[in-house]
Amino acid sequence: MKKWIIDSCRKGFPRHKADVIASVKEFLHKRPNQFIDNTPGIGWYKTFLKRHPDTATRTSGAVTSANSCVSEKDIRN
Repeated sequence: MKKWIIDSCRKGFPRHKADVIASVKEFLHKRPNQFIDNTPGIGWYKTFLKRHPDTATRTSGAVTSANSCVSEKDIRN
């Protein structure tokens, strides 16, 4: 799970809380577990982050109009 989260972020696809929970639910679909409807709750998510601090939750910054107008030429310069 941790590797999937980190690899996804490095490829430009950050995982959100809902993505992580849905992925765990899918993994547990055919396995016996203690979760209601095979879905981990917010408590599980919080303890997962405590166990793996390098998968911290981050908020993306706002994109300004100046940032959205950057061209390839500007980047290359």
